[in-house]
Amino acid sequence: MHENRVLYGLPTLSGLAIAFVLLGPGARRSVEAARVYGVPVVGAVRYAVRVETVRRFGDLEAPQGGAVELVWNAGGDALGVTAANANGDGWTELAGEFSSPLPETAELVVRRGSTMLAQGTVRARPRLATVPSRRCESSRSEDGTLEVCVLRGVAVPESPEQVTVTWKTAVGADQTPAALELTATGGELQKLRSSPGAVCAARGCVETFIYSLVARAPTVSLDAELRRGARWVSYHGELPLQLGGIWLDPASRRDGRVTLRSAGPHDVAYVSLLTEGGRSWGGIVPLSAEPNGFSRATFATPSFPAFADPSATLVVSSDPTEPPGRVVAWPMGSNERVDAVPVALLVDGVPFAVAREEQRRTAIRLPVAGVVGMSALALLAVFVRRVTSARRRLEAHLASQGESRALSDRRWGLVPLVLAALAVAFAALALVAAYG
Repeated sequence: MHENRVLYGLPTLSGLAIAFVLLGPGARRSVEAARVYGVPVVGAVRYAVRVETVRRFGDLEAPQGGAVELVWNAGGDALGVTAANANGDGWTELAGEFSSPLPETAELVVRRGSTMLAQGTVRARPRLATVPSRRCESSRSEDGTLEVCVLRGVAVPESPEQVTVTWKTAVGADQTPAALELTATGGELQKLRSSPGAVCAARGCVETFIYSLVARAPTVSLDAELRRGARWVSYHGELPLQLGGIWLDPASRRDGRVTLRSAGPHDVAYVSLLTEGGRSWGGIVPLSAEPNGFSRATFATPSFPAFADPSATLVVSSDPTEPPGRVVAWPMGSNERVDAVPVALLVDGVPFAVAREEQRRTAIRLPVAGVVGMSALALLAVFVRRVTSARRRLEAHLASQGESRALSDRRWGLVPLVLAALAVAFAALALVAAYG
C-alpha cells in the first residue's frame, strides 16, 4: 500500500506543487522602481531632480504615477527631503534646498510608502562652466574685422532670432559710413536698426547692424558683404540651428513669465534651470496646439535667486532625459550662459527591483524543485524495487513448474527505457519549478 502511495501519490503531489508555485507565490510579479536624473554640483545649496517611476513586468515596462518621496543623506544626516506626485507619464520634478552644501558624495533614496523605488550613491560634479551667450564668427581684412553674431547663440526653425553684424576698425581709420548687404539663404531677414555711424572708444571704432532672422529651412547660410568706397570685406557662414528645438520668447521674460513655442506638435516641454551651481529648478510644461500647427505654453517662473543669477540658463527639450542634440539652452541674462549639460542618470532602481523579484521567486521555487527531485528518486527506487520483486517471483514460479533456465535480460530491455523516461519527465518538472 505504501508503494502505491509513492507510485501514484508523488507524481500527483509534484504536479500540484508546481501548479501552486507557478500560479501562486512563485509567479512572476510586476515591480515598481524609479530612475533619478539631475546635475548635482559640489557645494550646491539647492537641488532639482527629475524622477521617472515605472512598473516593470519581465522585459515590459510602463509608466507608473503616484506619490514619491526623495531623501538626500550624507554622513548619516538628512540633507533634504521632498515629496511630489508623478503624472500619468511617470515623470515628476522634486526640488528643494539642502540643509548644508552638497558634499562630493551623497546617498539618494526614493520611496513610495514602504516600497523602495531607488537607492544609490551620487557623486557630485565640479561647478559648471560658463560661456558667452552670443556665438560669433568673423572675417578679417587690412581695414578691419567683420563680425557676425547670433545674440543668444542658437536659433530654431520658424522663430525669430536676433543677428548682429559689427564692423570693427582702429581709431583714426576711415570712418566713412559703410554699406552692408546681408543675405540668408533658407531664412527671412528683417533689418531692425543700425548705428548712425561708427562709435569710437580707446580700443577702436565699431559700427553695428541688427537684424531679425527666421529660419525656414533645415540649414541657413549667412553671407555678408560690407563696402566702404572701393574697398570691401565679405563673410560666409552657417546659422547655428537646432532642428526640432523649442523656442523661448525673449520678450516674455519681462513680467516674470516665460513663453515657449514649438514649430512641431509637442504635448509637453521639459525645462531645467542651470547655473554654475548646477540644476536648481525643473518643470514639466504642457503645450497647447495652435491652429497653425505650432505648440505654445506660458508659465510663471519661481521667485528664487537662481533665476537672477548672471549665468542662469533655461534648457528646454521635448525629451525628459534631455539628450545632447535635442535640447536648446536659452540664456536668462544677457552676457553669459551655462554650457548645456544633459541631466545625468544619478540612480537607476530598475535593476535592483528586478533582481529582488528574481531572488524572491528563486527562494520559493528552488525548494519546490528540490522536493520534485526527491520525489523522483523515491518513485524510481520504488519502481526498481517492484520490477526486481516481480522478476524474482516470476523466476520462482517458473522454477516450481520445472523451468530451470534463468530469464534473459533482453526480456527486461524496456525497463531501463521506462526509468529513463521517468527521470527525464521529473527533471523537466524540476526545471519548470525552478525557472518556469
